[in-house]
Amino acid sequence: MKACKRTIKALICKELKDYDKNPIIIIALFLPFLTSVFYGSIFKEVLFKIDLCINSGITFLGIILMPYLIIEEKEKHTLDVLILYSVNSFEFLMGKVLPFIFFALFANILSVLNIFKLNFIAFIEIILIIFISLLSVTLIGALIGFVCRNQSEAMFVSIIIMLLIYIFTLGGSLNSVLSRISSLCGISAMNLLLGNIIEGKGVFSSPQSLIIMIIWIILPIILFRVIYKRKKFE
Repeated sequence: MKACKRTIKALICKELKDYDKNPIIIIALFLPFLTSVFYGSIFKEVLFKIDLCINSGITFLGIILMPYLIIEEKEKHTLDVLILYSVNSFEFLMGKVLPFIFFALFANILSVLNIFKLNFIAFIEIILIIFISLLSVTLIGALIGFVCRNQSEAMFVSIIIMLLIYIFTLGGSLNSVLSRISSLCGISAMNLLLGNIIEGKGVFSSPQSLIIMIIWIILPIILFRVIYKRKKFE
């Protein structure tokens, strides 16, 4: 356990140093807040604010930025070193994802404060839902980065997945088939819960949506562990 904590701490320190060397990453992590500054006061529709200022930020950060960071490890050959050093999948994910989640969640907290007027309970509930969704999408992004061989391949896969997310979430109200698929999407579940919380219904207004969001955390972790172990034995 102590060795695991030391390894995670060392990986987090390494990640923060990488952020310091490349400040563009920090700027990208705060894009959700910058978006809310520009558009939060222009549009009055709550669901539109959620989609423009929160959804887009979460999907961009998790699906586009996280694969870039994983591919960067491959290009620097530090990923091979970490695997040879017997860093397991849990340690790698914790070291890579925790700093990313910290900055991204902080940016989203600023966004929520900027675009919504909420009581304390509703604010905490919304941040909890955003954290769950951000973690889920970030894990999917890490999986994309680990599977893809280079930046161009990762970008292509990321764009396809982002398009599918938007097709299912935006098209859910237009088509019954898309609506059924959309109901199983973690982002759609987040949208529903955020809308319910803002309307005063609370975080447990849709237990099914919470379960779907949690499933979308568990599945990428399982897949990542399987692929990581396979890579380790190659």
